[in-house]
Amino acid sequence: MINLSGFLVVISLLLSTQVLAQTWNIEIVDSEGSVGRFNSIAIDDQDYPHISYYDWTNHDLEYASWNGSDWELETVDSIGMVGRYSSLALDSSGQPRIAYFDYPSGGLKYASWNGSSWDIEYVDPACSQYCISLALDTQGFPHISYFDSSGSLKKLKHAYWVGSSWEIETIVEASCGSTSNTLAIDSYDNPHVAYSDNIEGLMYAHFNGSAWETQVIDPSCVGSYASLELDSQSNPCIAYSDQSDFWNPILMYARWSGSGWIVQNVRELIAPTGYTSLAMDSEDNPHISYTYAWYNSLTYTYWTGSEWTTFDVDTIGNIDYDTSIELDSLDNPHFAYFDMGMDDLRYACLNTTGISGDPDQSGYSLISVSPNPSQGTVLVSFSLPEASQVSFSLYDAAGRLVQHVHSGYFSDGISSVALEQLSTGLFFCRMTAGESSTTQRFVVIQ
Repeated sequence: MINLSGFLVVISLLLSTQVLAQTWNIEIVDSEGSVGRFNSIAIDDQDYPHISYYDWTNHDLEYASWNGSDWELETVDSIGMVGRYSSLALDSSGQPRIAYFDYPSGGLKYASWNGSSWDIEYVDPACSQYCISLALDTQGFPHISYFDSSGSLKKLKHAYWVGSSWEIETIVEASCGSTSNTLAIDSYDNPHVAYSDNIEGLMYAHFNGSAWETQVIDPSCVGSYASLELDSQSNPCIAYSDQSDFWNPILMYARWSGSGWIVQNVRELIAPTGYTSLAMDSEDNPHISYTYAWYNSLTYTYWTGSEWTTFDVDTIGNIDYDTSIELDSLDNPHFAYFDMGMDDLRYACLNTTGISGDPDQSGYSLISVSPNPSQGTVLVSFSLPEASQVSFSLYDAAGRLVQHVHSGYFSDGISSVALEQLSTGLFFCRMTAGESSTTQRFVVIQ
């Protein structure tokens, strides 16, 4: 493996003294040649990012992982022109699994790390496919959805490992193409797939335990670039771009309520967008990343529980292609994306340390805010290494100061204060003791 130190750029979004300084840590992960297309990101149990991506210069499948201080870069497969449409998942031990396309030879390939080397195999060598999506079931077995474009009919297929071999089935056949396909596995190990059909619109298919069922979600959309995730109840949620009016596209979000689809207009855009990626947080709120053509930006939108909030994460470069998003254990977003202008793979994450910059290491800690989510009252628990004057400030999702909520003198050890009559929304509670501070995120619902 090659060690490459991250090149760090910090971009402040809000700079008022009355504002929590929301910043993004932005790093160039790989810049050797034209690299970064078809990226896919996953977060391990240490909240470290892992990224699979395509090396267009050498036509190889590449893999990057953060070890806590540096990025480790590795070529996974260099036989042929491999790595397009890569899709990455981590198993329960944090070992990477990657599905990807062998072009122009044709063939769906699968790579898995065995602890010391990569095991590589063909899953479906006789097809010409695109739009690959990988997910692991409760046993850690891989499932892959993909489009086979060989022949007169386009086939949406599902390949899955049964413990000793691959099984392949056709989900649906169509005479037209698609711009997306995205897969998720529920707690019963049943697959769910969202895909776009250039004639019928945004589609959804799921296996009910005995057969595949399909339905039209949005018949009016064209070029949807759909991204599917399941919420905590295994209900499908889909982010997509409706580009039926090319000059006035709309970022959309659809979710299954249990009895029907609820479709939201998230944001009306003034330039085409694509490569939408969706992640769901611990409160079942959606987080969406997408590239904004012509404006050359990586943009991030999420639902706070009451409204959509949007940030431009990176506007430096020519960012007009692939992006993927994942959330860590604290629901903080991590992004992988391609800068077409510099031909490099980039990574961004939220600087969660907020106002004070680096995380506090002095022994002062904000242990928890509970319940989270709450219905207007929370108990803030914290620990002090010595008796101190402590104050608390509350900031909203955009980083604006809402109020100073409490101040007092506390003895060493664990203490708590109650915050009451809070309005609905996403908040950051900042605890300050002397020159030390720490911040905790929480949500208030109706």
